[in-house]
Amino acid sequence: MDAYLFASKPMGLEWVNKGNLSSAQKIYEVMEVSTHFHPINKELARLKTGVSGDSVFLWVGRLNDNKDPLNVVKAFLRFAAVSPRANLYMIYQTDELLNEIRRLMNASHYGDKIILVGKVFHDDLHYWFNSADFLISGSHYEGSGTAVCEAMACGCVPVVTNIDSFKMITDNGRCGLLYEVGNENALLNALLKTEASNIEEKRKNCLEYFKSNLSFEAIANRIQEIATGL
Repeated sequence: MDAYLFASKPMGLEWVNKGNLSSAQKIYEVMEVSTHFHPINKELARLKTGVSGDSVFLWVGRLNDNKDPLNVVKAFLRFAAVSPRANLYMIYQTDELLNEIRRLMNASHYGDKIILVGKVFHDDLHYWFNSADFLISGSHYEGSGTAVCEAMACGCVPVVTNIDSFKMITDNGRCGLLYEVGNENALLNALLKTEASNIEEKRKNCLEYFKSNLSFEAIANRIQEIATGL
């Protein structure tokens, strides 16, 4: 092999440290996936999705331990107590932890601030990302982060765990907010920061960074740059 491509260089270094790859010098950072999703008028998008609220958060992912939806739900219910204008819509293709999530919602006075959407066709996610202000992820590990990439392509600001791949995708948090994996209080603090953050600036950062680093054109240019430099 002449080159190893990883969404984040620190992820590749873990492979070297464990003896699975031979040389750190062969590691190159390039995003592995992109999307044709793009910004559209939020009002038109919400006509399609039925989303409402002054501060709309979105979850997209499987309801399993790695995605950690329970931590997200716990933190959001606490956040809703101090920010009643906020709603969280949850889209999921599998429902392993759905019963536990419902129990948490039923035990809270703010359970109605979380809307369980369920399965959505992939193409329709374009409208959902354009309907929401923020995307929440609780992932403990990701090879890259397709949903985060798609959200940023639409100007939806990520509130995500501080794993290596998400650090790269969000330009180390410049395009969103990072919090410690599995830490309910850290996520709550990040959610509280969304109320004080300049969402238009974050949205602009997302769109610019997507174009320069996460788009198909950016990925192709980066791979060509790597290949010609070998």
